[in-house]
Amino acid sequence: MNSKIVKKSVSRRNMLKLMGVGAASVGLAACAAPPAAAPEAAAPAAAAPAAEPVVLEVKSIQPEYSAQTKQILDVYKEKNPHVSFVITDVNEDTQAAYDARIAAGNPADMDCQAACTKENYKQYMNLLEMPDFNWGQFDKGAKTAFESLYGVKDYVPFVNPYLGYFFTFLFYKDKMAEAGLDPKANVKSMDDLDKFLGDLKKFVDGSGGKYAYVFDTGWHPWVYGTVFPSAMATAMGGSKKQQQDLFVGKIKFTDLDANPFVPFFKRYKEWYDKGYFPKKWWTRNWDEFENGFIAQKSIITFHGPWIWDKTQAANPAAGAQLDGFNFPASSDGKLYVTPTATFAFNTNAAALYSANKNKANAAEAKKLFMWWHTPEVIKMVSEAIGAASAVDLSSVGGAALRHPQMTNVVQPTIAGGKLQYDGDFHGMDLAARYLKGGAENVMESDRTAAMYGDYLEGNITLEDLMKLYQARWDAAYEGL
Repeated sequence: MNSKIVKKSVSRRNMLKLMGVGAASVGLAACAAPPAAAPEAAAPAAAAPAAEPVVLEVKSIQPEYSAQTKQILDVYKEKNPHVSFVITDVNEDTQAAYDARIAAGNPADMDCQAACTKENYKQYMNLLEMPDFNWGQFDKGAKTAFESLYGVKDYVPFVNPYLGYFFTFLFYKDKMAEAGLDPKANVKSMDDLDKFLGDLKKFVDGSGGKYAYVFDTGWHPWVYGTVFPSAMATAMGGSKKQQQDLFVGKIKFTDLDANPFVPFFKRYKEWYDKGYFPKKWWTRNWDEFENGFIAQKSIITFHGPWIWDKTQAANPAAGAQLDGFNFPASSDGKLYVTPTATFAFNTNAAALYSANKNKANAAEAKKLFMWWHTPEVIKMVSEAIGAASAVDLSSVGGAALRHPQMTNVVQPTIAGGKLQYDGDFHGMDLAARYLKGGAENVMESDRTAAMYGDYLEGNITLEDLMKLYQARWDAAYEGL
């Protein structure tokens, strides 16, 4: 493990500040001094020549936030009317086509969700070669975060100014009340969660087909390769530190007593055998699952902030009924969250492509990119997508995060002061610098869907599954 990895500790007080917990809106203009008398008007200057029209293609923050991306770009256009925007959304099913565009040297002019690795980082421009980039607003570790994570010197493809994502359970309050259950109040441990799911199954089974599933889900390599196992392992005592030790080779996947993911796989199979999940859910498209939950084919699921937004947009009445709760905390009061304040992570980080360096609109794209990293815009993005900022926004009044996942689950948890979200690295993050060129991620891969299926259906044992993961680890890394 590299001892130089930069970890920014976010204290409870700072987290409260970053997330706007307890903050009130302040009308700054009302507190300002009266304006001075206007000076006598000078003779009008000659009108500046109109700027040449420019079109910039911008890859949206995320497809779920395409409209918010447009609204923010509209603010830019107000002061730069000669610039027009084409917004491109890239989802899982269109990623391959967009990757082909990158390979052909024809990517978007600015990417608001850059996907960077040790293998492809040079496809993005180096921020160290942009002398006017505002490093001053970032923590001192921002310049070296990419090097610390991937071992790449003198290159910074982007700086991510946002904290990680929160994944929580979410459910329909009215349906849960109909079931006579209150998981938000009563689920504080894994035993509580087991009992709750058993009680919910009884209700679903007796609903006469009104609900198709106890707990809806579908296949997503990130969710089932990283997020769900890490969140549940944390709840069951498998700390982020143990998960890191697994990926840097200090623990073998085949060591069933030490592997922090073993309790997750054991319990998850018990849940599957009890009929809590859709049959063969690993063959279900993620969109199919999300659409089913929005249509209320089940009452509860586990997800990040996006499904809240999608439900509210597609079914406002159902969206108004959403509430949520955390995975139970570990024995030391830790709750799962994706890594926070590392600056080198892809999520919501903007970048410019090297292939566009000499395009006719390159100067305008760079101007937009610099504007995108100002405190005013970081605040707009933070509020638009409900992601807390990793930089100080006090100069612009802070960000008021009113996303329902934040207001219903995250902010009350932090304000309570008893539990702490663990924003440390995932295991695969610390091992990223050792990944062989072209190698697949050990757990976060579509190829592992069949492994899940074989294990959950009893075609292979837990020991067999861990041998498969160990073989993938052996093939993936060098130098560990």
